[in-house]
Amino acid sequence: MRQDEIIEMAVQAGMAEEIAAFNIPIIEAFAKLVAAKALAQRTWVGLTVEEIAACCRESTTTQLSFYNAIEAKLKEKNT
Repeated sequence: MRQDEIIEMAVQAGMAEEIAAFNIPIIEAFAKLVAAKALAQRTWVGLTVEEIAACCRESTTTQLSFYNAIEAKLKEKNT
């Protein structure tokens, strides 16, 4: 999670007045720390051999379509 996403979530949660009352650099520093912590705790999930084979079967003959299939599957597993 990026720091701008954290600040946006705070605004969506109704904390706009609280954010406005604080010093913006302090809020950005806090958001940066939260984002770094979230990134450090995230575990990457790769693809199994079977999933790679399925992407290969589903893609056309071009390398680009194979790459796109792999990327889409990784995004699905890691978001």
